[in-house]
Amino acid sequence: MLVPIAAALALSSAANAGSGPWVVSPGDINVYAGTEYQRITELVVHDAGEEVDVLQVDDGVESFGVKGIVSYGLRERVELELGVPWYRVEANTRGGALCSSLGLEACETTEGIGVVRAQVKGLVLDELAGSPVSLSLAGVMRFGAFTSDTRARITNLSEGTTDLGGVLAVGRSGGLGDGFWSAWASAGWRRRFPNAERGGVAVPGGEFTSDADFLGGLQSWWSVGPSVSLLYRPSGYDLVALDAASVDRFGELRILTTRVGGKLILRSSERVSVVASAHKAVIVRNNPTPLSLGLGLSVQPRRNQSE
Repeated sequence: MLVPIAAALALSSAANAGSGPWVVSPGDINVYAGTEYQRITELVVHDAGEEVDVLQVDDGVESFGVKGIVSYGLRERVELELGVPWYRVEANTRGGALCSSLGLEACETTEGIGVVRAQVKGLVLDELAGSPVSLSLAGVMRFGAFTSDTRARITNLSEGTTDLGGVLAVGRSGGLGDGFWSAWASAGWRRRFPNAERGGVAVPGGEFTSDADFLGGLQSWWSVGPSVSLLYRPSGYDLVALDAASVDRFGELRILTTRVGGKLILRSSERVSVVASAHKAVIVRNNPTPLSLGLGLSVQPRRNQSE
């Protein structure tokens, strides 16, 4: 059996920077630097008859990553964002049953730059200007060429494609005691320019994404609350029907992963905060059920000393 690590990594630390519909002010810069850890021990497999099986992934697969995200206020209600991640992914036992049954250096340790992501986001409705909610539209490009050579591995970082898509986000915030609350949700779609075609199916196919947070705190220096993320690729094949000899075997998958968890934000000042998160996959199709932990620092420096 095959373990699609790339799809799990795609949701890691979702929405740690540029979260929700809000944008930074013109000329301002927001810098996020974070670390991520993920451990995978089980794989949920569906077949054509909708039967479900849970497989043990030898002694597990672990990943560690660092990510930098920079957001810049290009003009009023418009921001640019660039994110660059680096990962190291390794199987704890290379000679296990799973690794031994696969070729193509399936369980070799993989490390390097992951999927680079660029985004332009515009705030269409602003609650501060009288709208009942804030709403934004974003155009997204993802560049995965750095991951192409190792896309056939269990320990892959992605499937080596360039992707284009869009995201709609809506949210609102308000006061809560001496603190405040915020709630937002987003929905997106991305076209993944395929590496191959199998049986008339593009490999990999397009994907739907969704994220949502609800955070609140009675003091302004902290917020906590639930967080949900979803990744859905409707086209492709179930894991038992993959072509195991193909370098694009993971891209053939039709997948679903829904994660639930929580976030904690601690603020040392108006412009500096620490973000901690933990998520677990709960609804899964042809994908692992990982436990993910993240910790990051978000800094929005002032444009000049007089502000």
